Amino acid sequence: MKVSRATLVFSPAVISSLEFVQKNPKAHERASELRDCGSTITFMKIVGMWYDLHDISGWKSRQRPFVTSEDDRLAWLEVDFIGYLEDIKLESAKCRAKSLTKETYEATIMTTRSTVAVVEYLLYDVGQVY
Repeated sequence: MKVSRATLVFSPAVISSLEFVQKNPKAHERASELRDCGSTITFMKIVGMWYDLHDISGWKSRQRPFVTSEDDRLAWLEVDFIGYLEDIKLESAKCRAKSLTKETYEATIMTTRSTVAVVEYLLYDVGQVY
């Protein structure tokens, strides 16, 4: 998938549109098809946040550099995001549903843990705000 397409798919505008149509079934003739998309919306929000934390193409107004390892965003990556992926893996296995491939799951976990480690290294060993 092209990065620009992923950026658009997981954008707040797309997510908000899905939420709106889900909550307002009369807003569109096919809105009923989205009545059970709550898990998809949650997934999109979480992946969007993960992507934003890894996007170094330019700081956005809602992003700020990491200045301490006590930053809530690092804890979110290490605990909440990885826990969410583990939950998806377990729940998908229970009902034999499709999920992330083993390779995608492992690469995402490794990237997430590496990001936290690099940020902590830059902050404390190099003295660089990231």
